[in-house]
Amino acid sequence: MSGIDKVLALIVQNKIAAIRFELVDIHGIGHSRLITSRHFKDKAVHGSSFNLLALVLDPKGIKFSDSGMCIDDVDAVTYPVYETFQNLVWCQSTARILVEPTIKGEYIPQYPRNNARRLLDRLGEQGVSLFSSFVHEFYLVDEKTGEPAEKSCNYAATSRLCKLEAFINLLLACLPRVGVDVESIETLDAPGQLRVTYKSAFGVGSADNAYTFKSTVKELATRNGFVATFMTKPWPEHRGSTTYLCHSLWSLQEHKCIVFDSTAENSLSSTCQKWIAGILSHAQAITALMAPTVNCYSRFETSPTSHAPSNCSWGIGNRTCAIRVKVDGSKRTIIENRIPSSGSNPYVVLAATVAAGLDGLLTDMPLKAATEGSAYDQGYDLPELPLSLEQAMEVLETDEVILDALGKDFIKYFLAAKRHECSEALRARKVAVVDGESWEHNMYFDTI
Repeated sequence: MSGIDKVLALIVQNKIAAIRFELVDIHGIGHSRLITSRHFKDKAVHGSSFNLLALVLDPKGIKFSDSGMCIDDVDAVTYPVYETFQNLVWCQSTARILVEPTIKGEYIPQYPRNNARRLLDRLGEQGVSLFSSFVHEFYLVDEKTGEPAEKSCNYAATSRLCKLEAFINLLLACLPRVGVDVESIETLDAPGQLRVTYKSAFGVGSADNAYTFKSTVKELATRNGFVATFMTKPWPEHRGSTTYLCHSLWSLQEHKCIVFDSTAENSLSSTCQKWIAGILSHAQAITALMAPTVNCYSRFETSPTSHAPSNCSWGIGNRTCAIRVKVDGSKRTIIENRIPSSGSNPYVVLAATVAAGLDGLLTDMPLKAATEGSAYDQGYDLPELPLSLEQAMEVLETDEVILDALGKDFIKYFLAAKRHECSEALRARKVAVVDGESWEHNMYFDTI
């Protein structure tokens, strides 16, 4: 059965009345048109028009300029990605399908999902696929009071789960129904902060799962009197939230994991070592892509208390490093990229990681010695990660490998969006409309 036929059958089976045709913008925020089920086939085959204004807005819906997109004289034509169809069980007779925008029959290079797919295809040309999942942290907040849904900072205390039981049960009931196979949920050492893990997927399916996870959590929270915020650091006195990318490399030909080698140093294969070396070589440049909001850098500024990396380090099981490797045999060894903040876009994180790691593979990049002990120890003399979005963008613009891999159109689009945010933050501080923390809260708390 073809992709469209499977979706049409699901529409009938689940008595779906309407389907959200959903785009994901540079911030990871969804924008959708509701298409009635009786017109789904026509819109799927011939495309559905979509105003590209949706892709050039900041998180609060203000248009930014210099994106490189021609949005005034032409609409995009969007086509559904059939494997992303999901019945939204918490909605009445409503489903969702992700769409990809085209102009004159060509995919739009600025669109984050398109770019991630393209980079994964380049990795596939080397006979390698990416198997990955994101580990998400977020705050659950009472919508009326604006305070965390529970007040304890006692890490993983069972009593805290009792206070959040109703919402957690809702997640456990709904997330698997939209393709997110939850493995674990725990409370962290900040009030109302949760961490959720789920099963991995190959290719861009990992980022699809991450977007589905975040949008589902936020929607369920809204429907039940809460706000789920993936803003990286909503309160300066509490720890920041992260979105680790846990991944491994697999051989396309043999369909097996290729990061473990029991005979090698640290039990890591030469392919794995080159991959990690590539990520570390470009870590400073890709920080802008993985920590893409003004607010993200308050997480780095407060290392080590924020549990965030501060430099271009890697280690075996070492939580203080930017890259943590968990060695556990041929099938369970995992590379954990700890740079991304919770406010990141999973498609951009995936693309940036692949771009950097792929350079390590293509150039046979050697891996420096692992960091033992705390990577925060200044004695290691490791390159520091940027401490502001402005600084991070400057470094990004000097890395020709990453610029070339992600493409000039995407980079121009990304930088336009982020310069707009930096400019708005600076303007707010200069005119004393709000202080910096209040501006960040207004911009990101409800939206990201």
